[in-house]
Formats: sequence, C-alpha cells, structure tokens
Amino acid sequence: MFVFGLGVDYALHLVVRLREERALGRELRVALQNTLVGAGRGIAAGAVTTVGAFLVIACFPDPMARHLGLSAGVGLLSCMALMLTLLPAVWLLLEQRGARRSVGQLEVPGLRSLCRISVHRPRWVVAVAVVLVVLSLIGAQRFRMESDLSLIFNRDVPAVAVGERIQELFDLNVSPWAVTSPTLHEAQRLHRAFESDPIFVRVEGAAGLLREDAAERQLRLQAARPEIARTARQLADLSLLMPAAAPPRLRQSLEVLLQAAERGPPGPADLPPELKSLAMAPDGEFITLAYTHFKGLDAEIFRRQRLRAEQVDPKVVGFGGVAETAVNVPWGRDVMLAVMALVLLVVALDQRSWRWMLLALLPVSFGSSVTFGLMCWLDVGFSSMLLLVVPLLVGL
Repeated sequence: MFVFGLGVDYALHLVVRLREERALGRELRVALQNTLVGAGRGIAAGAVTTVGAFLVIACFPDPMARHLGLSAGVGLLSCMALMLTLLPAVWLLLEQRGARRSVGQLEVPGLRSLCRISVHRPRWVVAVAVVLVVLSLIGAQRFRMESDLSLIFNRDVPAVAVGERIQELFDLNVSPWAVTSPTLHEAQRLHRAFESDPIFVRVEGAAGLLREDAAERQLRLQAARPEIARTARQLADLSLLMPAAAPPRLRQSLEVLLQAAERGPPGPADLPPELKSLAMAPDGEFITLAYTHFKGLDAEIFRRQRLRAEQVDPKVVGFGGVAETAVNVPWGRDVMLAVMALVLLVVALDQRSWRWMLLALLPVSFGSSVTFGLMCWLDVGFSSMLLLVVPLLVGL
C-alpha cells in the first residue's frame, strides 16, 4: 500500500512537470531532460528521506517494524529508480509510435486563487497558520496513549465478542499470571501469598492439589476412621431395607474417605496425567496460576496487575506482559530522533543553506503540529501504529 501510493506520487510529479514543458512547445527530448534535471532532483531528495526513514524503522527489533521498514524502503527505492529511467523511456517510445498531439497544462480548480492569496497576503497567511498551530497544540493537554489492545487492533471479529461473552457469563479468565517453583513448599508459599492479595480472585496449581495441610487432614481422617467405617456399615445394612435412605453416592463418598485414611495424602508422582499437567511443568517444577476478574486487553491494567504479581514473585509471567509489549514501544523515541536526523542530513546536503532548509522543513513542522493537536482534540489515543505515519509525513 505504501509503495503503490508513494510510487504514484513520484510519477505524478514527473508527469505534471513534463506536461508543463510540452505545453510550452518544447520538443519531447528537451522536455524530458528539463523534467529530469528539474523535478527529478526534488523527487530523488524526497524519496531518499522517505526510503531512509523506513530503513531506520527496519533497524529496530519489532518484527512488524522490520518487515514494514524493509519492504517499503526497498520498494520505494525501486520506484524512484524506475520513475527516473523507465517512465521517460516509455513516454519517448509512445510518442515516437503515435501521432504528435498538443499537450495542455493540468489545472487544479482553486489552486491559482489560493496561491494568489499567499503571494499578496503573506503576513495574513503566516498569522493564520501560526494561530492554527497554537489552537491545535492547546489540545495537547488531552494527550493520552491508547493502552487497550482491543481498540488498537480490533477487527470486529464475531468470535472475539462470543469469547468475551462466555468469559463474562461463566466468570472465566484465560490470562492468568503464572510462576513455577522448584519445590512444593515454595509453591505453597506462593499460593498463600496470591490468595492474600485481593486483586487475585482465584489461585490454582500444585498447591491446590497437593495441599499444605495434607498431613493434618490425614491425622483427622485416621482419628475419624472408626466412625466412618461404622457409618458405612450402617448405610450398607439400611440399603437392604430402605434403599432411598442410603444413596449409592453417599456410600461411595464414605469409601473414598476410608481409602484416603488408609493410603495417606497423594504426592506428585500419584497425580494422574490430566492433573499432573496442570500442577507441574515439563521440567518438574511446580506451577502456580493466579487469576483476576479482569477479562479485557488493556495494557495499563495488565501493568498494574504485573507489578502486584511481581511483589509475590519477580519471575511471574503472563499474557499481560505480551499486551504491554505490544502497546509500549520503548524504541519509539529513538525512531523519531533517527528519522528527524536523517531528514535534516538530506536537506542540509541538498540545500546547503539554512534558509532553504527552513523553507523545506516549515510545512512538515506546521503540519505535524496541527495533526498532533487535532488528534488530541478529537480524543484519539496515540499508539505504536503512529510510528508508521511519521516516515510518510516527514518524507513527503
């Protein structure tokens, strides 16, 4: 999309300039030479800034940034080369094959009037532009970074809405904070710590299956074993006379208690595979999962949860960390500075005069300020996607 849009932009610069040359009655070869010498230099300088900005983005670690920067940079570089070579050559061949026709200049409605105002009322135009920038930047106090991934990458996929509704109805949370422990004792300590923090509403894992009070419960079962056995015999006798008064499920439960009193509490090796996969990692460490009520994709809420979870154990991980990384781009500032430095370098080498540099940078400076301010006034949250706009805006 970027390559096609900007590539057409370069072609239009050449075509419009060439039509102007032809409208003045110049022979095609002379018109082509004047076009390439005149507009070609500006196209090359503009393309270098845009290509360079994209290649700067390609140097940073984010995969999306690398792919976008590399493909757009290489594509635009190819377009620039073809615009300055292939386009004139094809035009020359087409002109030679067909009958010569008169060429008129392109007219944009209202353009002459707009330029006439700028020429005859320069102070007023500058004053209006400055006021517009000031009014726009007043909205900067409403600046905010968008942290909700569902608003940044929302594709209105029905399955997402269904999943959120299911989580709401059944009070589910598919994004727990997880941590592993080398010993069961450590897992039990983490379990207690997460349960004591009100932000975590449910804690699962090894300590929930291999309970810390298992030995105490074993002693209580052994002490109650005679009474359990007597009750089981009485229910068995009662089932012969009154089956409804001694349901099978109740007798099965008493059998489970008797077996537990005899066998003792289970250990990690006693867990069936289905439960063992929930309690132990493949490397043998014990898993603890802490859940919250939050079911959204807001990275700021995930950040607060992570900080609370890290107070229990600094090694905690979860999907919330992925959401934070997707929203917070630590290298964004470096991208901005590198792009600005590249633009200044290209403009300085091309113009070699601070006055001409100022003229070249003035529209993009004002345009960027107005864009930033208007987005703030419209309460549009800024995100990492904004970095994709900067090379386009500055390069153009």
